Amino acid sequence: MKVSLTVRIVGGFLFATALTVVVGIIAWSGTNTLKGTLVEQGRQDVPALRAVSAMEEIEEQILATNQALLNPSIAIAKRRQLHKRILDLFQRAATVMAAFDKLRHTPAEKEQWQAFRKRWLAWQAEVNKSLVLCRKINESNISTPLRLALDAESSFSSYKSWAAGLSAALMSKKPFEGVRELEKLPFYQWLTSVQVANDDLRNTVQALQKELKEVFVQVDNIAEFTDIDEYELAADVYTAEVLPSVERFNKKVDAGIRQPVQAVLRMYETLSKEEARLQRDYVAGIQEALEGIVEHTGDKVRDKVDAGMAQAGRVSLMVLAVVLGGAVLTLAIGLLLARGITRPVNRITVDLESSAEQMTASAAEFQNTSVTLSEGASRLAASQEETSAAVEEMTSIIMQNNENTTAANQEMEQTGKVVDSAAASMGKLLAAMAEIAAASDETMHINKTIDEIAFQTNLLALNAAVEAARAGE
Repeated sequence: MKVSLTVRIVGGFLFATALTVVVGIIAWSGTNTLKGTLVEQGRQDVPALRAVSAMEEIEEQILATNQALLNPSIAIAKRRQLHKRILDLFQRAATVMAAFDKLRHTPAEKEQWQAFRKRWLAWQAEVNKSLVLCRKINESNISTPLRLALDAESSFSSYKSWAAGLSAALMSKKPFEGVRELEKLPFYQWLTSVQVANDDLRNTVQALQKELKEVFVQVDNIAEFTDIDEYELAADVYTAEVLPSVERFNKKVDAGIRQPVQAVLRMYETLSKEEARLQRDYVAGIQEALEGIVEHTGDKVRDKVDAGMAQAGRVSLMVLAVVLGGAVLTLAIGLLLARGITRPVNRITVDLESSAEQMTASAAEFQNTSVTLSEGASRLAASQEETSAAVEEMTSIIMQNNENTTAANQEMEQTGKVVDSAAASMGKLLAAMAEIAAASDETMHINKTIDEIAFQTNLLALNAAVEAARAGE
C-alpha cells in the first residue's frame, strides 16, 4: 500500500508535535511536583522551624534575664527594665505559638507541640510568681543592697573603733591621736556620700548625720578638757555623750539599714532558690520538648527533600529517554521523507531522459526524410503522407515533452515547499528540546537550593542544641 508524500510529511509533523507534547507533560509534571514540595516547605516546614527557633531564642533570653535579676549589684532602674523585658518576651512567645498553631501538622507534631506548650505555660506561671518577688525588690528602692550592707558595717565599725580609741586615751590619760574633725570621720563621710532611693533609709542616714554632729560637739569639749589635763571631766563627758551614741547608732543602723537591706537580700536568696528549682523542674523538659520538635521537623524536611530529589531524577531520566527516542524516530522519519521526495524526482528525471531520446530519434528520422525529399520530387508525393505522419508524431512528442517539463517544474516547486516546511518544523522541534533541557537544569538548581536549605536547617538545629546544652549547664 502506497502512502503519498503529503501524508508522510503531515505524519512526521504530527509525530514531532506529539513528542514535544509528551516531553512538555513530563517536564511539567516533575516541575509541578517539585513546586508542591517547595510550597509545602515554604508555607509549613520553614515557618515551623522558624517558630521553634524563635521559641528557643526566647527561652534563652528569658533565662539570661532571670539570671541577671539574681544579681543584687544591679540598680533598681536596670532591674525594672529587665522585669519588663521578661514580660515582653513571654508576650512574643505567645505570638509565636499562635502562629505555629495555625500551621498544618501531623498527629505526632501536634502531640509534641501540646506537650511543649503545657510545659511552657507551667514554666511561665512559675516565672510570673518569681516576678512578683522581683517586683517587691524593685519597690524597695534599695539598689546594690549587698554593697550597701558591707559599706554600712565597715563605716560603722570604724566609728566604734574610733570611740574605743578615744576611751583608751582617756583611761590612760594620754593625748588622743584619732580623728577630731567630723568631716574626716569615715562613718560621717559614708553617711554624706551614700545615695539611697528608699525613704526610710534616707531618713535614717539623715538622722545619723544630725546626731553625729551633736556627738562631735561633745568631742570638742572632751578635747578642751584633755588639753588642760582634766581627763576625769573628759571621761565624764565621754561616758555621758559619746559612749551611749555607739549603742544608739548601732540600733539605728540595725533598724534603719541592716534589717531592710537583709530583707531584700533574703528576697534575692529566695529568688535564687526559686530559679534553681525552675531550672531543675521545667527548663530541662522544655528544652527536651523543643529538641524533639526540631528533630521531627528536620526529619520531615529531609524526607521531602529526598523525595523531591528522587522525583527530579526520575523526571530527568524520562525526559532524557523521550528526547533520545524522539531523536532516533525523528531521524528515521527524516530518512523516510527524504526517500519519498527523491523517488518522484528520480522518476521525473527518467521520463525526461526517455523524452529526450525520443526527440533525438525523431530528429534523425526527420533528417532522413528531408534527404529523401531532396532526392527527387517524384518520391515527394509518395512519401508526403509518411512525412506528415512523422511531423505529427514529432509534434505530439514535443507537446508531451512540454507537458512533462511543466509537471516536473510543479513537482520540484511542491518538493521545495515541503522541504522548507520540514526544515521549519525541525527547527521548532530543536528549540522545544532546548527549552526542555533548560527546564531540567532549572529543576536540578531548585533541588540543589532545597538541599542547601536542608543543610542550613540541620546546622541551625545543631546550633540550637549546642546553645540549649550550654544554657542547661
